This record gives sequence, structure tokens and C-alpha cells, in this order.
Amino acid sequence: MTASCGPFCEAKKRQGPGTCHKPAGWGTDHVGYGACRLHGGSTAAGRRRGETLREAAWDRILAMADPALDELRRLLDGESEEVRLRAVKDILDRAGLGARHVHEHTGPDGGPIPVEVRIAALLKRADRFRRRAIPAESPEAEA
Repeated sequence: MTASCGPFCEAKKRQGPGTCHKPAGWGTDHVGYGACRLHGGSTAAGRRRGETLREAAWDRILAMADPALDELRRLLDGESEEVRLRAVKDILDRAGLGARHVHEHTGPDGGPIPVEVRIAALLKRADRFRRRAIPAESPEAEA
């Protein structure tokens, strides 16, 4: 079995040289993580390993979320308008609201909603998502 958390299973092939080039977790319930079905990914141990790899990857992402949000907040308060604009664009892209998904928002007066108000709403939404993603009993939730 393999410890793949990348794009491929990478288990050593029995027939011929090299490694498996099936996607990680192909044919299993842990697609994207661990061994493919042909290399033990559908066994009980393979499913547990795939789930362990998926959880470890999610933990790494969550560990980076707070520092990344702090850095984006710092950039949003920066002096340079260009840096602030790039930070806003990055936040919107990562939220799935990139250029092809952006809609014009208007305030009660029919004019555009100030960028600061939209950014604050987006950051509030990101904080709510972070609180939902980290269970209340975990030490990270109290920090």
C-alpha cells in the first residue's frame, strides 16, 4: 500500500517497472488520497489509511487558515492601494467569486456598496466557516 496524498496512487506495480499512475484513491470512497482500488485502497486498512491522509491534509489546511486570514487582514489595512486591491482579488478568487462570478451589488441608495463593507462581510463569513470547521471541544477553537 502507499501513502499517496498527491495526484497518483504511486504504488509499485507488480507487472513491469514503475509505479501506478491511477489517480490517488481511484475506485474507492477516499478519492484523491491513498492507494487506488487495484492496490489495496478498498480494503479496510486502505480505507482507514485514505481517511487518515484526508484528515491530515484537512488539518494542514486549517492550520494555515488563521495565519492566512491574518495576513490578508494586514494587507487590507496597508497603505498601498495596489496591495489592498490584490488582496481583495485574492479573497474573492478563493471564495469562488472571481472575475467570471462577480455580480454588481448595489446599496439601498442604488449606488455601489463600498469595498470595505463587502470585505468585512466576506471576512465575517470566513470566520463563521472557520468556527464551523473546528469542533468546539478542540483546543484550536478556543484560541
